[in-house]
Amino acid sequence: FVDAKNQRVGIGTSTPQSVLHLSINQSDADFRIYSSHTSGNQDPGFTAYSSRGTIVSPALVGSSDRLLDIIGWGYDGSAYRIGARIRFDVDGTPGASDMPGRIVFLTTADGGTTNGERMRIDNAGNIGIATTSPSSRLHVVGSNLFNITSNDFEIRNTSTSNLFFVNGATGYVGIGTTAPSQ
Repeated sequence: FVDAKNQRVGIGTSTPQSVLHLSINQSDADFRIYSSHTSGNQDPGFTAYSSRGTIVSPALVGSSDRLLDIIGWGYDGSAYRIGARIRFDVDGTPGASDMPGRIVFLTTADGGTTNGERMRIDNAGNIGIATTSPSSRLHVVGSNLFNITSNDFEIRNTSTSNLFFVNGATGYVGIGTTAPSQ
């Protein structure tokens, strides 16, 4: 079905709610991409292009602009609710030949109605779990924390006091200190 007035296409529906609306009432309603090729570098893919402005006259995206949003919805008996999502965002100031990005993973807790950020990978490659601003390769916030920097490894409690610390430059191990002397 083509809704020319609203510029929408419906497959399996005569009332499309988006630009492309697929409505399939069967258990194997998956989306598949098959690719056959002679070179090993031609993978099938899913690509999204995002800009401000228009299609004819695109403009530079800005920091925190959404590039792609993959959302999993489930029916709870009365309405569809978001269970999980993966967002691809601009993570910094883009410019010519420069597009800093981040990937954000969100889930909805059992008994909850809104999804919250659980993990992110920022433009520096830092991974944050329960933090929106990871400051090291793996930055975990919670009741029992551990933090790995380029040289050091530490386990902390919630009051930020160190329980265990390894200085990567010296190899010294500290318990209750970030400056072990041996």
